[in-house]
Amino acid sequence: MTKIEVITEISIIAIILYKMGFDCIVEDQSLFVSFLDELGIKTPYGKNINLMNYRLMISRLSNNDKSDIYELLDLDMLYV
Repeated sequence: MTKIEVITEISIIAIILYKMGFDCIVEDQSLFVSFLDELGIKTPYGKNINLMNYRLMISRLSNNDKSDIYELLDLDMLYV
């Protein structure tokens, strides 16, 4: 998976958790990353996700990457 695909998958998981009322998981970064690891989410390099590589992935997103993710998720549709 590419970085954009991984981040998009993580974003979808976060959206689902929020919509189902489990926002406490998403708001606690350590808990959220542990949750992602339990789901089997991997980094673009195939490693298990942990807090350090999660933070690196997020911090290294360029503005173009963020725009691509917003387009893929079609965030306007989520509020309908």
